[in-house]
Amino acid sequence: MRRARYASLLALSLTVSACADEAPAAPPGPVANEPIARSPQRTDGDPAAGYDYLRYGDFVGSGVPLAVFLPFFEGATVTNELERTGDSARLPRAFNVFDVNRDGRPVRVAGGTTCFGCHAASLNGRFIAGLGNWASSFTADSSARVRLLDQLVRAPYGDDSPEWRAYLPFSRGAQAAGAAALAPFRGLNAAFLLEDAAASHRSADLAWRDAAAWSTEATAQAPRVASDTPAWWLLRKKNALYYNGMGRGDFTRLLMQVSVVAVHDAAQATEILAHFGDVLAWLMRLEAPRFTGAIDYVGAAQGAAVFGARCAGCHGTYGEGGAYPNLLVPIANVGTDPLYAEQFMARGRLADWFNASWYAGNGAARLTPTRAYVAPPLDGVWATAPYLHNGSVPTLAALLDSATRPTRWQRNFAESTYNMETVGWPYIDGRAGAPDTYDTTVAGYSNRGHTFGDALTADERSSLLEYLKTL
Repeated sequence: MRRARYASLLALSLTVSACADEAPAAPPGPVANEPIARSPQRTDGDPAAGYDYLRYGDFVGSGVPLAVFLPFFEGATVTNELERTGDSARLPRAFNVFDVNRDGRPVRVAGGTTCFGCHAASLNGRFIAGLGNWASSFTADSSARVRLLDQLVRAPYGDDSPEWRAYLPFSRGAQAAGAAALAPFRGLNAAFLLEDAAASHRSADLAWRDAAAWSTEATAQAPRVASDTPAWWLLRKKNALYYNGMGRGDFTRLLMQVSVVAVHDAAQATEILAHFGDVLAWLMRLEAPRFTGAIDYVGAAQGAAVFGARCAGCHGTYGEGGAYPNLLVPIANVGTDPLYAEQFMARGRLADWFNASWYAGNGAARLTPTRAYVAPPLDGVWATAPYLHNGSVPTLAALLDSATRPTRWQRNFAESTYNMETVGWPYIDGRAGAPDTYDTTVAGYSNRGHTFGDALTADERSSLLEYLKTL
């Protein structure tokens, strides 16, 4: 049995290498796919220091005085998957505890949401750092809760205290973003909606302004669209960040831009940036998790040939000698919902602001929105359901056969039981308007497009699915 399995693995390895050597062309489309050029990146970071900074660091910028914040979690079970020590170990991974010192006296605060609040999750009982948080919820306006925190901070400290000044940027940023950073159903990530709202209140040098420079209110003509949370381990292969490939240039500046919500000023942002070379070094070494279920290796070897002929032109090749092409694929070619990409193309808003702001570093980093999406690398794709940029498809099996994609589907957010055969989330038919139901009829959340698997036979799709489990 073991010998047969190793023989199958050898066959798979040979097939994958052959696919890599053939360098298949990307599928034709009405518009040419655009290769994204690589930009120079920092290579001198300390990965261990970067991991520690993500677990304990002050990149959020500000937060709630710890003495005020801790009672919210008194008696709650904190699982401490990040194996933190000290005060941070007392809180969920979505919060770091750190000192803010803008008045000559350090104030201990809890700041969030941290990077691991969105980019870490458990799957079938296994904690995976870098996996998108499938249970995240941006379905409620948090402004009222922040206004309550205002009162709880003012009461013991007053609004002319180091504690209040350490807290104020968090309060005003969270309230500005609260009504704008909303998703219609659970499991989506509204980080860019949050950043858009916060940036509208910042000048180019990050000084706060009470009046927003642009409206972040969603309209029928301009819906505000959240996304699925991408896996962090894919970053090591990418020449541009984000689903639409708009993040170009210095990744360290792009990665830290979420600090726009609660950073005090440009001086603090400069202090934060000094750590992100280490963060990037850790991310560049992050490996995809290996599939833990059963794999039909004979089928996978057959699926590798299908992948090489039908998929590798856009998604790259794997195994020894593999290569990833970093292709930006126009909507006209891939056919997926365009609204997420289109929202960043509005003039005078986030992209233009970023490119003139401190974060751009005089052109070192930039946002270049296009009406297109990057064909991502597929390392660890088995773990990253739901699929497509907007998370509209619950399983890999449904991604490969668009006729089986559900219109409204509901999963159980109370547990992480993952279906290792269809590769994705078990679901039942959902109902419109329920926050735990994904509704693909809502603008921006269609499950259309990426129908390349429809032309395959049932056997080809089955073998391709087995191959994708091995990546």
